[in-house]
Amino acid sequence: MKKFYLLAVLLGISILAMLGVQNAAYADMAPANPDSTTKWETDSNGTNLRTQSLLRSSVDEPVIADISKWQGTIDWKTASNYLDLVIIRTQAGSSYEDPLHKVNENAAIQYKVPFGVYAYNKSISSADAKAEAKDFYNRANKNTLFYVVDVEENTSKSGESMRTIINSYVTELRKYTDKKIGVYIAHHLYKSLNIDTSKFDFVWIPRYNNTNTPPNYDYDLWQYTDKGIVKGINTYVDLNRLHPDVTLEFFTDDSNDSVDAGDPSDTGGTTDLGDKTNPGEKTDAGDKTSPGDKTNSGEKNDTSDPNYAGELLDLAKYYTANPKKVVILKTIYQYANPNLTQDAKKTALTANSIVSVTGVAFSSKGTPCLRLSNGYYISAAKDYVLKVTADIGKYYTTAPKKVVVKKGLYEYRSMLNITANRIRALQKNTVVPITGIVYSATGTPKLKTSRGTYITAHKDYVLKMTANIDHYYTTVPKKVKITKGLYEYKSTNCTTANRIRAVKKNTVVPITGIVYTASGTPILKTSKGTYISANKSYVQKLA
Repeated sequence: MKKFYLLAVLLGISILAMLGVQNAAYADMAPANPDSTTKWETDSNGTNLRTQSLLRSSVDEPVIADISKWQGTIDWKTASNYLDLVIIRTQAGSSYEDPLHKVNENAAIQYKVPFGVYAYNKSISSADAKAEAKDFYNRANKNTLFYVVDVEENTSKSGESMRTIINSYVTELRKYTDKKIGVYIAHHLYKSLNIDTSKFDFVWIPRYNNTNTPPNYDYDLWQYTDKGIVKGINTYVDLNRLHPDVTLEFFTDDSNDSVDAGDPSDTGGTTDLGDKTNPGEKTDAGDKTSPGDKTNSGEKNDTSDPNYAGELLDLAKYYTANPKKVVILKTIYQYANPNLTQDAKKTALTANSIVSVTGVAFSSKGTPCLRLSNGYYISAAKDYVLKVTADIGKYYTTAPKKVVVKKGLYEYRSMLNITANRIRALQKNTVVPITGIVYSATGTPKLKTSRGTYITAHKDYVLKMTANIDHYYTTVPKKVKITKGLYEYKSTNCTTANRIRAVKKNTVVPITGIVYTASGTPILKTSKGTYISANKSYVQKLA
């Protein structure tokens, strides 16, 4: 017994020694974020490993890190197994481009880690802020999910307030993109900086402490430590926590904020193809107002004709580079030649059709038109066709009658998906009636709900429900009674091979949930972890 006790003591001493070495090793690690020379309201210099582990609210909490050159060479193959989201520094003012941002962006893409980008603000005036914003956009990888303006100090030397300077920054940045733009604000300077957070889609605030106290101000993302540890990263790293009302999908779902515009002339407007008030819905295929019917047709009143004496052709109103794929906004005709003349008219394309484009052609009078993959030509006028996002296949492009939410998402009062326009968060398995499809100015489809609100059309987040969905239960009953004999299955793949047993009529079955097949058919999950039909003809909900 004494020998056993002595052995236990020696083992305990060994473990403490190992922990001491490990703590010492971590203490020697480089800091996560040495860019700013100022101190936060509460720093984390005293945070030890034990306290650090307590800072995570749960093992299920997403790992959200922000990185820069200070993290050195990252083992992305390893780190990607732990990171749910990473925010990569692009620059520190216009004069300094982070030397590792391209490497990190490309690695995030390669290892499928969702990422955003941030720029440390050093602008000294509104004019300087515009230049920084443009450089930020041009340098950052266009696959980013969002942009962040990092404001950690008062940099004004123009006499302007930081509020004015940062307003100029975000206004300029929005000329180039309609992706989400956030602002990072130093906690201890929050009041003095007086940033207009209403100009941004989300707010990110750092506050480090050993008591797990969140920021004193409204935030969407909280940087809670600069001494986080992520396998694959050989330095400390900043770690961040979501606000309790914000889902990870808010940051990782690119469908919630349209794709990158890339065109400074893009106003961010919307085109509604599901609303019957849209004149495009009422345009007759043979309507002479269609550019497909009259462009370069020889009519003297054709103001799109560059030979028209009254005005020159405005090429900004046409696609002059291949858009790859377009959605038809108003019914137009296809033509056998680029002159779009009556004798070359073929079949009509109706509103909401999506067609593939192989190139841009010009009529004999210089008017642009689009050459389709079927060899025909259509108008290139932006009033009639809209370039769609490159990953259009990931979205619904025809309006389903109902969808079920696959992942938590937000419902918005308008197509501009900013925090101020959020109505509510929709939880998984919420059923939403749909009335139409709408498109952002950059060609990303959204679903218009029966409430007149908007949600993403991305197939990763919503699922088209079976046409006879009203024949099924879509909310979880506590118990059901079998009204017709049916089978119980080991998985949602209800094949003969997966049958467990036949369930007789009048059997009462406790239910714990509802799941959906790929075709949008609901199935009941039983208390035993098995599956049965949710069809009301076979099961009856019990009170």
